[in-house]
This record gives sequence, C-alpha cells and structure tokens, in this order.
Amino acid sequence: MDYLVAEQVKDLSTKEWCTMSPDEAIGKAFASSRRLELIVKAVHDLFDAKHSAAGVKKVDFEVTFMTKSLLDDGVTIAAYANSTGRAPISMNKRQANAALYKDTEVGRMYAAEKPSLKIIEDTAVPEARYAEIYPGQKERIRSSVVCPVLNGSNVMLGALVVHCDSQRFFKVVDSGHWGPLLEMFAKRLALERIRLEIAHREGAGAFQRKPF
Repeated sequence: MDYLVAEQVKDLSTKEWCTMSPDEAIGKAFASSRRLELIVKAVHDLFDAKHSAAGVKKVDFEVTFMTKSLLDDGVTIAAYANSTGRAPISMNKRQANAALYKDTEVGRMYAAEKPSLKIIEDTAVPEARYAEIYPGQKERIRSSVVCPVLNGSNVMLGALVVHCDSQRFFKVVDSGHWGPLLEMFAKRLALERIRLEIAHREGAGAFQRKPF
C-alpha cells in the first residue's frame, strides 16, 4: 500500500500538467484503472512472499478484482495478478459473453441480499458448487476466498478473489483472519472503483488503461 501511495504522489508531482488534455489530467489526478492493478498486485505479493519461504511448500496464488463492467454491466475481471503475469484463462471467453461469470461465486454474491465473505475450502467436492468456466479449472483452482467490495451503504461494487492450487489452504474456521486482512485492500478497491465510475459517467475518457 505504501508503494501505491508513492505512485500517486509521483503522478500528482509531475511538472507536465500544462501539456496534458483535461482527460489525461483526470486520469492521473482522479481516476485510473492502473490503481486497481496496483492494489491487486499488492495482495498477490503479500500472499506470495508469506508462502514462498525456504522449507515451505510453494503455493501458487492468483488474485483478481471482479466487478461489473462499465461497458456492458456484466461481471468481469478488472484487474489480476499471478506468478506468470498472464491474464486468467477465462478472460479469453469474457469479451464475447457478458454473462460468463453469472454463475460464479462473485455472480452469486452480486445476487445475494447481504454479500459476505465466502471461503471455498476445496473446489473439487460437489457441495462446493464451484462453477467451472473451462474444463480443468478446478484442477488449477483448489481453494478460494472471496471478499465483497462494498460502498458506504453496503452496496456491492465487486469482489476481491484469491485463488490457490492447494486444497483447504483457505478454511472456514479461519474466516476471522482472512476477512479483516482482505478488507483492508477491499476498502481501497472500493474507493478506486467509485472514482472510475464517476469519471466514466462524466465522460472523462483517458484512463491509464482501457475501461473494463
């Protein structure tokens, strides 16, 4: 999070404001999807550093921020981070199918009356009701925690999702640990998501990345 703040300070300290268009200035000073990426990367770096120490079995993590698209209102992945640097496989299908993630944990969370932290200890067991987007997904994603990202009125703005390849890495009994930890990042994601929505609604087109 300190790195994110440092990046914002750097953006606001630029001496090139006079050469920017109003949209470019808004992108740096107000709304940038790049900040979503930095927050998600910070979550991944935290998990990766904690569970890659010498003598500890390596756990492979993938972190995503899933939210409703500003373009078509379907659930999408607005930011991701993993050890390969490659986009999640399911994103290959998302562009042609706005309803792709409707039956995922995040899609169900959007439909819930009161979104709350969800932990899936083992995606492979039938009672988990884990919806595969592509064949073999449950072999790569074995355990997950999904933290809702809420606004000040407890309306869902998206979800912070952490997957890993180790079954029962995330356990329901540990909800009291994972919830407060991820909530620190979720609050920051909520702020950036609201900023982006305002900028998009008001017609500011120059995000540092294309709007999701």
